[in-house]
Amino acid sequence: MKDIKVRLVTDPQELEEVYRFRYKVLIDINRFPDSMNHETKQLEDSVDKKSYILAAFDNDKMVGTLRFLKFSDILPEENKFDCRHNIFRFENVSPKNSVEIGRYIVEKDYEKHGVGVQLMKETLILQSKYDPHVEYVFIEVYECLVPYYKFLNFKVFSDPVYVEAYNDSLVPMVLEVKDVAKQFALKKE
Repeated sequence: MKDIKVRLVTDPQELEEVYRFRYKVLIDINRFPDSMNHETKQLEDSVDKKSYILAAFDNDKMVGTLRFLKFSDILPEENKFDCRHNIFRFENVSPKNSVEIGRYIVEKDYEKHGVGVQLMKETLILQSKYDPHVEYVFIEVYECLVPYYKFLNFKVFSDPVYVEAYNDSLVPMVLEVKDVAKQFALKKE
Protein backbone atom coordinates (compact mmCIF):
# COMPACT_ATOMS: atom_id res chain seq x y z
CA MET A 1 0.00 0.00 0.00
CA LYS A 2 1.13 3.52 -0.70
CA ASP A 3 2.00 5.85 2.17
CA ILE A 4 -1.43 7.43 2.52
CA LYS A 5 -2.27 9.94 5.25
CA VAL A 6 -5.88 10.55 6.28
CA ARG A 7 -6.94 13.67 8.12
CA LEU A 8 -9.86 15.88 8.97
CA VAL A 9 -10.26 18.75 6.50
CA THR A 10 -11.30 22.10 7.97
CA ASP A 11 -9.35 24.67 5.98
CA PRO A 12 -11.70 26.47 3.51
CA GLN A 13 -9.24 26.10 0.62
CA GLU A 14 -8.85 22.39 1.25
CA LEU A 15 -12.63 22.01 1.49
CA GLU A 16 -12.89 23.61 -1.95
CA GLU A 17 -10.36 21.03 -3.12
CA VAL A 18 -12.54 18.25 -1.68
CA TYR A 19 -15.59 19.58 -3.55
CA ARG A 20 -13.60 19.75 -6.82
CA PHE A 21 -12.19 16.25 -6.21
CA ARG A 22 -15.69 14.82 -5.74
CA TYR A 23 -16.88 16.45 -8.94
CA LYS A 24 -13.91 15.24 -10.99
CA VAL A 25 -14.09 11.63 -9.81
CA LEU A 26 -17.87 11.36 -10.20
CA ILE A 27 -17.82 12.91 -13.68
CA ASP A 28 -15.17 10.35 -14.66
CA ILE A 29 -17.46 7.47 -13.66
CA ASN A 30 -20.61 9.09 -15.07
CA ARG A 31 -22.43 9.72 -11.78
CA PHE A 32 -24.23 13.03 -11.58
CA PRO A 33 -25.79 13.86 -8.19
CA ASP A 34 -28.24 16.74 -8.26
CA SER A 35 -25.97 18.96 -6.14
CA MET A 36 -23.18 19.10 -8.74
CA ASN A 37 -22.25 22.60 -9.80
CA HIS A 38 -21.05 22.34 -13.39
CA GLU A 39 -20.06 25.99 -13.49
CA THR A 40 -17.60 25.78 -10.57
CA LYS A 41 -16.93 22.05 -11.13
CA GLN A 42 -17.72 21.26 -7.50
CA LEU A 43 -19.96 18.88 -5.59
CA GLU A 44 -21.15 20.50 -2.38
CA ASP A 45 -24.47 20.70 -0.54
CA SER A 46 -25.93 22.14 2.67
CA VAL A 47 -25.09 18.98 4.62
CA ASP A 48 -21.35 19.54 4.06
CA LYS A 49 -21.43 22.53 6.42
CA LYS A 50 -22.64 20.25 9.22
CA SER A 51 -20.35 17.31 8.43
CA TYR A 52 -16.91 16.15 9.34
CA ILE A 53 -15.00 15.79 6.08
CA LEU A 54 -11.94 13.61 5.84
CA ALA A 55 -9.51 13.22 2.98
CA ALA A 56 -6.77 10.76 2.10
CA PHE A 57 -3.55 12.16 0.67
CA ASP A 58 -0.66 10.58 -1.19
CA ASN A 59 1.93 13.23 -0.33
CA ASP A 60 0.06 16.42 -1.34
CA LYS A 61 -2.31 14.74 -3.79
CA MET A 62 -5.88 14.12 -2.61
CA VAL A 63 -6.84 10.53 -3.47
CA GLY A 64 -9.99 9.93 -1.44
CA THR A 65 -12.59 11.60 0.72
CA LEU A 66 -15.76 11.04 2.69
CA ARG A 67 -18.00 12.84 5.12
CA PHE A 68 -19.89 11.77 8.20
CA LEU A 69 -22.47 13.42 10.39
CA LYS A 70 -24.95 12.57 13.08
CA PHE A 71 -28.54 12.48 11.97
CA SER A 72 -29.39 14.74 14.91
CA ASP A 73 -27.25 17.50 13.31
CA ILE A 74 -29.35 17.87 10.18
CA LEU A 75 -32.84 19.13 9.51
CA PRO A 76 -35.50 16.53 8.68
CA GLU A 77 -35.79 17.84 5.10
CA GLU A 78 -32.04 17.39 4.63
CA ASN A 79 -32.21 13.78 5.79
CA LYS A 80 -32.74 12.09 2.44
CA PHE A 81 -31.49 8.81 3.88
CA ASP A 82 -34.29 8.50 6.44
CA CYS A 83 -36.86 9.75 3.92
CA ARG A 84 -35.90 6.90 1.58
CA HIS A 85 -35.43 4.13 4.16
CA ASN A 86 -37.27 5.11 7.36
CA ILE A 87 -34.38 4.00 9.56
CA PHE A 88 -35.87 5.34 12.77
CA ARG A 89 -38.55 2.68 12.63
CA PHE A 90 -36.02 0.29 14.16
CA GLU A 91 -36.31 -0.03 17.91
CA ASN A 92 -32.81 1.02 18.99
CA VAL A 93 -32.01 3.52 16.22
CA SER A 94 -32.32 7.24 16.93
CA PRO A 95 -30.91 10.46 15.44
CA LYS A 96 -28.66 10.78 18.50
CA ASN A 97 -26.99 7.36 18.20
CA SER A 98 -26.63 7.16 14.42
CA VAL A 99 -24.38 8.68 11.79
CA GLU A 100 -24.41 8.68 8.03
CA ILE A 101 -21.33 8.30 5.89
CA GLY A 102 -21.55 9.75 2.43
CA ARG A 103 -19.56 11.09 -0.49
CA TYR A 104 -17.16 8.17 0.03
CA ILE A 105 -14.95 8.48 -3.04
CA VAL A 106 -11.53 7.09 -3.93
CA GLU A 107 -9.68 8.05 -7.09
CA LYS A 108 -9.70 5.19 -9.60
CA ASP A 109 -5.90 4.74 -9.66
CA TYR A 110 -5.96 4.25 -5.88
CA GLU A 111 -8.79 1.72 -5.72
CA LYS A 112 -7.84 -1.78 -4.53
CA HIS A 113 -4.77 -0.43 -2.71
CA GLY A 114 -6.31 -0.18 0.78
CA VAL A 115 -6.99 3.56 0.54
CA GLY A 116 -10.74 3.14 1.01
CA VAL A 117 -10.30 0.82 3.98
CA GLN A 118 -7.82 3.22 5.60
CA LEU A 119 -10.15 6.16 4.99
CA MET A 120 -13.07 4.28 6.55
CA LYS A 121 -10.99 3.12 9.51
CA GLU A 122 -9.71 6.63 10.27
CA THR A 123 -13.23 8.01 9.93
CA LEU A 124 -14.66 5.50 12.37
CA ILE A 125 -11.85 6.12 14.86
CA LEU A 126 -12.40 9.89 14.63
CA GLN A 127 -16.17 9.51 14.89
CA SER A 128 -15.81 7.39 18.04
CA LYS A 129 -13.63 10.11 19.61
CA TYR A 130 -16.16 12.85 18.80
CA ASP A 131 -19.13 10.88 20.05
CA PRO A 132 -18.67 7.56 21.84
CA HIS A 133 -22.48 7.11 22.06
CA VAL A 134 -22.93 6.39 18.36
CA GLU A 135 -24.10 2.83 17.80
CA TYR A 136 -24.98 2.74 14.10
CA VAL A 137 -23.27 3.89 10.92
CA PHE A 138 -25.49 4.10 7.83
CA ILE A 139 -24.52 4.40 4.18
CA GLU A 140 -26.23 4.15 0.79
CA VAL A 141 -24.29 2.38 -1.95
CA TYR A 142 -24.67 1.40 -5.57
CA GLU A 143 -25.64 -2.25 -5.92
CA CYS A 144 -22.33 -3.12 -7.55
CA LEU A 145 -20.50 -1.96 -4.38
CA VAL A 146 -22.44 -4.08 -1.87
CA PRO A 147 -19.71 -6.79 -1.71
CA TYR A 148 -17.08 -4.19 -0.82
CA TYR A 149 -19.18 -2.81 2.03
CA LYS A 150 -19.97 -6.31 3.24
CA PHE A 151 -16.19 -6.79 3.43
CA LEU A 152 -16.21 -3.79 5.81
CA ASN A 153 -18.96 -5.53 7.88
CA PHE A 154 -21.84 -3.37 6.68
CA LYS A 155 -25.14 -5.22 6.32
CA VAL A 156 -27.99 -4.60 3.89
CA PHE A 157 -31.10 -3.80 5.90
CA SER A 158 -33.71 -2.97 3.26
CA ASP A 159 -34.46 -3.21 -0.44
CA PRO A 160 -32.68 -0.92 -2.90
CA VAL A 161 -34.44 2.34 -3.72
CA TYR A 162 -34.30 3.96 -7.12
CA VAL A 163 -33.04 7.55 -6.83
CA GLU A 164 -33.81 9.67 -9.85
CA ALA A 165 -31.01 12.16 -9.18
CA TYR A 166 -28.50 9.32 -9.53
CA ASN A 167 -30.43 7.47 -12.24
CA ASP A 168 -29.68 4.32 -10.26
CA SER A 169 -30.73 2.28 -7.26
CA LEU A 170 -29.07 2.75 -3.88
CA VAL A 171 -28.82 -0.01 -1.31
CA PRO A 172 -29.12 1.01 2.36
CA MET A 173 -26.55 -0.58 4.64
CA VAL A 174 -25.72 -0.36 8.33
CA LEU A 175 -22.67 -1.07 10.44
CA GLU A 176 -23.04 -1.60 14.16
CA VAL A 177 -20.26 0.17 16.04
CA LYS A 178 -19.60 -2.90 18.17
CA ASP A 179 -18.65 -4.63 14.88
CA VAL A 180 -16.30 -1.74 14.11
CA ALA A 181 -14.51 -2.16 17.41
CA LYS A 182 -13.88 -5.83 16.61
CA GLN A 183 -12.89 -5.20 13.01
CA PHE A 184 -10.45 -2.37 13.57
CA ALA A 185 -9.57 -3.05 17.21
CA LEU A 186 -10.68 0.47 18.10
CA LYS A 187 -9.67 1.70 21.50
CA LYS A 188 -11.63 4.27 23.44
CA GLU A 189 -9.26 6.97 24.63
